[in-house]
Amino acid sequence: MNAADGDRYQRRMGTLLLLGMVLVLLLLGARLIHINTALASRLQTIVERQHTGHTPVPARRGLIFDCQGRVVAGSEAVPSIFADPLLVEDLPGAAVDVAAALHMVPGEVEDLIRHSENPRFCWIKHRVSAAEGDAVQALGLSGFGVVDEAVRRYPLGPVLAHVLGFVGAEGKGGAGIELQFDDHLRGRDGQISSVRDVRRRAVWRVEEGTVGVVDG
Repeated sequence: MNAADGDRYQRRMGTLLLLGMVLVLLLLGARLIHINTALASRLQTIVERQHTGHTPVPARRGLIFDCQGRVVAGSEAVPSIFADPLLVEDLPGAAVDVAAALHMVPGEVEDLIRHSENPRFCWIKHRVSAAEGDAVQALGLSGFGVVDEAVRRYPLGPVLAHVLGFVGAEGKGGAGIELQFDDHLRGRDGQISSVRDVRRRAVWRVEEGTVGVVDG
């Protein structure tokens, strides 16, 4: 190969290399356009799900007063335990620790999480003692949390039981005034949204995303 042929070969290879680089840049540009248009909404949803956490806030049932202004039916906040199945790490090991704190069977805790209909939330145990709630919090396990739920109390005891009625396990009025005015007394559950870091620790609350709780 003489010098002229060598020059032509080099120019040809340079041209092919340039065309290859242009093609790669065009493909990258097309991919970026596709991401910023067709995939934008889906990716934004994924990002928000990864960096935003939601803590349930059960509504506190409204108070009932007698004609003298005394509370004859009220609610007391007690801790309940919940889990975010997606964030639970080492489920078998976590189930053992949580079960020990709540006096449950590990397999029961594991089944509640594995078979949860909601992939981001499930109840582990309702209305536990303060000691049990503190024990779960002390574990510091990813994906588990404590939130207050209301237990119905009647300061006057059974005196007005036939008039007031009662509230069932699901928080719904079962008889008497509790049933008749259930829609007004029940309130509306809410949630607290917070921005979380890579370890899913709350960094700050998103006030605009906080749903108010109806309180009687």
